[in-house]
Amino acid sequence: MNADLESGSAVAPQPAPGTPVQLEVLSGHALVDGVEIVLTGAQRLLVCALAQCRHAIDREELETMFWPDEDPSRARNLLNIAIHRLRKRLGHDAIVQSADGYRLGDVVTVDLWEIEAFAARFRASETPDITAAGRWLAVMRHVCCGCVRRAADPEFVGALERRLLSAARDATDRLAENALARHRPDVALALVRVTLDFDPCDERARELAIRAHLAHGDRASAIREYRDYTKALREELDLGPSFALSTLIAEHATAM
Repeated sequence: MNADLESGSAVAPQPAPGTPVQLEVLSGHALVDGVEIVLTGAQRLLVCALAQCRHAIDREELETMFWPDEDPSRARNLLNIAIHRLRKRLGHDAIVQSADGYRLGDVVTVDLWEIEAFAARFRASETPDITAAGRWLAVMRHVCCGCVRRAADPEFVGALERRLLSAARDATDRLAENALARHRPDVALALVRVTLDFDPCDERARELAIRAHLAHGDRASAIREYRDYTKALREELDLGPSFALSTLIAEHATAM
């Protein structure tokens, strides 16, 4: 991937200072002052590297990350070129340089950071607002459909993908639990269904789906949900459901 950051192509004029930027880390899509652009693979990887944290990343760390086999002076020049070209796409203020290295600027909002902050607010709240469920469904669908890590991507991109999915699932589960507590099994089921469409072996989401069916008085659908989960586990992982989930469904199956 390393020398790929050298390549460039003709681009539109550089955005004005202070231009707001919204980044989708994994997909490489960005809104620059409301105009959508798609970052190249090389520029997307650099954005992913900078999005790992909010503080500056040492330039030597970036050089080693992308050009481990290059001479230090050449790696330094390649990073300068890469930063220059990324600023041409996103605006100068999108990449901030300091004595500590480089970071994404304050004009940049990152989908990963926003989703993690959203999940943290849900964790901190004993009763997250159920009215957020509708907005969150759209976010969750986008996350599950938009995780587009390429096979050749470095491991740090995989780590970002796992962070994004973990935060999204955490918030989804929290909202679904609150929906069940508010006697809204329909909302809970809609929330966890997005997770299950992406990962049919997610046991927490399956448990919430089963509880939602039961709360709705639909034991047949709860049992069907359990059977679908059992089949998915065996086919994909050669495993079975947990004892706790099996016990939950057995109690209601025998009552039919």
